[in-house]
Amino acid sequence: MLFRSNNLAAKQAVGNYVVFLNNDTVPKRGWLSALLDCARGQARPGIVGCKLLNPDGSIQYTGGYYEPSVGIFRAAFNGYPATTPAVAKSRECDVFIACCVLLERELFNQVGGFDEGYTHGHEDYDLCLKVRERGGAVMYCASSEVTHFAESTTKKLAKRDPAARKAMMNANTERFNTRWKSRIARLCVENPVRDYMTGFNYYTNQRPEIAELVPATCERVLEVGCAGGALGRELKRQGKARYVCGLEINRSEEHTSELQSRETISYA
Repeated sequence: MLFRSNNLAAKQAVGNYVVFLNNDTVPKRGWLSALLDCARGQARPGIVGCKLLNPDGSIQYTGGYYEPSVGIFRAAFNGYPATTPAVAKSRECDVFIACCVLLERELFNQVGGFDEGYTHGHEDYDLCLKVRERGGAVMYCASSEVTHFAESTTKKLAKRDPAARKAMMNANTERFNTRWKSRIARLCVENPVRDYMTGFNYYTNQRPEIAELVPATCERVLEVGCAGGALGRELKRQGKARYVCGLEINRSEEHTSELQSRETISYA
């Protein structure tokens, strides 16, 4: 197991810090010194993650924040251009994916390292929450950049055995929720970049790739999993649908109230 190897390697380390860097990444010059500077400058020792970029240069990940309305962590600035001014500022976040993170070796050992009960999923969030539970911070370091070719291993598994991949994901989620679901809210920070996530989050994403698939002659649309109704509103704006009915299991008054006069939103 990858995480068992990480734990074994950390036990053999002799320095003050340990760094975990996936083999599907390409670090840019100065990435490590930037992480060290950020870690040494924090009042509360914890985990420091870098600016993760997609191969096309856009933002892949700059930290995650818990979204109670859907019960998951959302990635800040996912898909934004790397030149977005707000991305250039380091900040605290709730969690960070561990394809490139740095933390004190002693702290890593104190929290028990990576939980080897996970299989390619949630083990990094679990580590972050264990650090946060001890009073540590999880930081995004804007000056450390690494390109990440995401899910190189899990994509191979999904292609070879989709059922096994789904079962693995479900088992990871169940293990994580059993341990943390009742405690997540009190461990998380206030999201300082919520406004920059609006156009990409679950409730307000217009899903243009789906809108393109809808025939121009379609008059009535039933959307299952409509979130805040953004796709349905876009279909009506384009004239592709005269009437839209959306079904959504997650209630979020913040994002649905503005659509009450134009959309029909039902909660299953």
